[in-house]
Amino acid sequence: MIVQTLDKIGYSIIDTVRPILKRTDFIDIRDVTEWVKEERNFLAKQQIDKNSPFIPKGFLQSEKVTTTPLKIFNKYPDINVITTQNLPKILSYSKGTYAIDSISYKDFFVDKIHFIDNSNSLLNYVNSDRFDKQSLYSTIINGELVIAGKDSILVRGLQEVYVKAVYTDPESISTFNVKTDIFPIEESLISLLENKVIKERYGIQISNYYDSINNEKHDLTNSPTK
Repeated sequence: MIVQTLDKIGYSIIDTVRPILKRTDFIDIRDVTEWVKEERNFLAKQQIDKNSPFIPKGFLQSEKVTTTPLKIFNKYPDINVITTQNLPKILSYSKGTYAIDSISYKDFFVDKIHFIDNSNSLLNYVNSDRFDKQSLYSTIINGELVIAGKDSILVRGLQEVYVKAVYTDPESISTFNVKTDIFPIEESLISLLENKVIKERYGIQISNYYDSINNEKHDLTNSPTK
């Protein structure tokens, strides 16, 4: 099986369109990879909406983020809050729901932190008598992850947390390598993604999403329409 990295997907598209474009047409791999990421996010939203509340695992990435204490209103003296400083942007889909699979504070996602999409409800959840002191809740405010709980030792002790989610830019993940890491998309959607980029950006129609010949090249049916 060929490892489909962002680099390989980008150059696969370039190799397909280069013979058909004019010699004077300039192709920049940076533009192509940005288009690939845009189309991937569009497909991710489609697939998540289709499979909700489950997120197809091929789109997921994990990031470790550091935290810092956050002061809140005196009206909630028993609630302790921390916020992250370096959370990459997470994809949101229907009705502003964030594509988060899990948030944890130990390796291997053993201990979970509950996520609430409605940031206005965070303090109400934490302050509710229905939840025990060990419960942790989180939300996103102004692009940063905010975590709250009643146990001051537990909350303040979270110097870093692990967020497994669909990120809008896979390259924003600190450990991601475009040349060696698998691009975060369901493998069955790669041909469709490449086809959409080739058709929408270059006006070239692919005859078959999955190709009639099992190789890295695409079967073309017509000339560019641009």
